[in-house]
Amino acid sequence: MENKFTWLPFYKELSDWLLGKQNSQPELISKLKEIGITGFRDGTEKGKEITLQEIDPFTFLSYLNKFHSDERRVEILQDLRHKLHFRCPEPTDVSGYPDNTSDESASVST
Repeated sequence: MENKFTWLPFYKELSDWLLGKQNSQPELISKLKEIGITGFRDGTEKGKEITLQEIDPFTFLSYLNKFHSDERRVEILQDLRHKLHFRCPEPTDVSGYPDNTSDESASVST
């Protein structure tokens, strides 16, 4: 029988870690960059591209699943698990976890 939903313990531990990170935007961006995630750009009202300096925990989660194949998403979760020294079992699938493929998806708090 194939192992499915192995990502659940990881996301439980990740959500616990993220609880206190709403004021740690540079750390969140840094962790994503450390595991090879790029694309931290935004635009001004006048259309000028700027480098994103702040993200909230929901946007952090969206970057884990944005524009990646299932195989790459698993690698990202495994890399982040090691980087954050999580104790949960290593995720080996993302079965049932929705991907985030929209260009327009971002969770921006005001």
